[in-house]
Amino acid sequence: MFTPIEWAVFGVVAGAVFLIAAARQFAGSVAAEHGETTGLQWLPDLERAESSEAQSKASTESFDAWLHRIISQADIGLTLPTFLLASACLSVLVGVGVALAGLSEPIQIFSGVVVFIACVLAVWVRFRQMRRKFTEQFPVALELMSRAVQAGESFPNAVAIARDSTQTPMKGELERCTRQMELGIAPAKAISTLARRIPTVDVKIFAQTVAVHEQMGGRLGKTLQRLSSVIRERGEYIEKLRSATSLGRFAAIMITLIGLGALLYLVLFQPEYLGRLTQSPLGQRMIIYAVVSEVVGVVLIFLTLNAEL
Repeated sequence: MFTPIEWAVFGVVAGAVFLIAAARQFAGSVAAEHGETTGLQWLPDLERAESSEAQSKASTESFDAWLHRIISQADIGLTLPTFLLASACLSVLVGVGVALAGLSEPIQIFSGVVVFIACVLAVWVRFRQMRRKFTEQFPVALELMSRAVQAGESFPNAVAIARDSTQTPMKGELERCTRQMELGIAPAKAISTLARRIPTVDVKIFAQTVAVHEQMGGRLGKTLQRLSSVIRERGEYIEKLRSATSLGRFAAIMITLIGLGALLYLVLFQPEYLGRLTQSPLGQRMIIYAVVSEVVGVVLIFLTLNAEL
């Protein structure tokens, strides 16, 4: 159905876009699995004691770690094997439905793959929402810890106070840290575990701050207070940046909705035309061209607008 030149052109364009997206997405996960702090190399790495064999194993399991992270932190009530099984079953059901509708085999396979990717994207969107909520709650939790420490509480008690005064997802993450410290794990180790689960710049700075205080001492309450203020100001700047680039995201969403709207119009009001389009080789080729081109365009727009600091 496709000529070698067509396969080559679409393969190169789509492959390049998704490789760039995957590289940018997994870079932070690989760095976190290795114990690295991207952008914070000037801070002392007090927890790093991994062998080369462990680092090699972490690099080969980076995709599994990334997928497990987004599913566990998306708060959807599913484990990684359950999610993969449910997504695969849904993809197979959609493929069987497309086959019963009389469409060709490439369309069946393509439909199943699209459904599976849509499931992963839905979980990723939910994960991003929870991550953004955590980022908004993080300065408040730091301020609560700062006040508790300045009032004379120990750091583990300060974390417990912040846990009781926050909501999901911050409450669950601090609960993990509190349980680890109750089991005898050092506070710096517990917070470094939090930084590996949520490898954002703010949490990494917090982990390094606690590690430095544990090693050298100092006024932790004042430091956490200043850190909370800096994170608040940085969050305000990022919100302004998102507002400035909102038009580009709106354009990408509208491009996607227009394509889906055109497809819905053909299904509801022009079923004969859609049937001829899906049954002819040229029509199938045009459908795949349109879908791939739209996906590549939307990904390029979001890559251009992605300015996470």
